[in-house]
Amino acid sequence: MPGYLSENNGDEDRRAVCLQVRNMSRAFVKEAEGEWLGDVAPDVPALEQFLTREYGEKIYLLRTTRDPATNRDILEMTSGSRYALDFDGRWERVE
Repeated sequence: MPGYLSENNGDEDRRAVCLQVRNMSRAFVKEAEGEWLGDVAPDVPALEQFLTREYGEKIYLLRTTRDPATNRDILEMTSGSRYALDFDGRWERVE
């Protein structure tokens, strides 16, 4: 009959739903186990490792400059983003 799901199509639909649920569960676990920028150790290798995981490609330090207003080191990474340690020693993204 036209428009009627055969038993095989029903099985395929159930498999597709199971795969979607399994993938959503993996995403939830990955997100829950994620590390926050502020939790990263206050050194350049730890920042590079964190950013590499976040971007999915190797990220490394491009250059360091000193902000005259705050007297902090600003790290420009190959991703184009800039980071600095706040006054509590935690990483933060700066503009």
